[in-house]
Amino acid sequence: MISKNFLHAVRDYQYLVDQGYLPRNILDLVGNRHELKAVERSMLYRGIFSEISCQKRSGKMVKSNKLSKNDNLIVDGLNVIITIASYLQGLPVFIATDGLVRDASNVRAKIQTLNKLAEATRLLKKYLPVLNIQNIEIYLDSQVESSMEISIILKEIDFTEGANVFIKLQKDVDRSLIESSNGIVCTSDTGIIDKTDNRIFDLASAIIYHYYNPQILDLGQLG
Repeated sequence: MISKNFLHAVRDYQYLVDQGYLPRNILDLVGNRHELKAVERSMLYRGIFSEISCQKRSGKMVKSNKLSKNDNLIVDGLNVIITIASYLQGLPVFIATDGLVRDASNVRAKIQTLNKLAEATRLLKKYLPVLNIQNIEIYLDSQVESSMEISIILKEIDFTEGANVFIKLQKDVDRSLIESSNGIVCTSDTGIIDKTDNRIFDLASAIIYHYYNPQILDLGQLG
């Protein structure tokens, strides 16, 4: 249920970012004025972007029906799995103004609080063969304890026959994704999306919509 306060905050925040104000400089201003809760502030920060930013990102986006067998899929493992797990756990998930599905649960630093991680990981493994892509790289943050558990689950389940699948635990996943070449990056991380020259595929969104009939709040419809 969207409160009137949040609706007004979305409009104020959208106006200010379109005027060029930095999100970190206006988040508290708008949040305090409209007495927003922490999750609502997170939704503003992770979900409302300037029209210019949205246009640039939309030019990179690719739909699942435009993927080809010979594409190289580069997956931001924790980003995708956390979004799916948040949805499965009933935590706030929304469509940002740039069209990507994100979560507002802020659990990256305390990922162990997500009890749907294993289920989300298995859902990822179940969906990948649907895309019929032969080259897949899944990157996991080696500094996050749950990454080892996730990697074990991923290795336990067979991928499509003939697929080249690599699970990589690294310290600096963001850099690897940004600097990767000749691939399609699967993430909703704006820092990666804005810096990479690769196309972007919203894998978490594709999985959620493929297996469920979600009613996800679209922030772009609130302005």
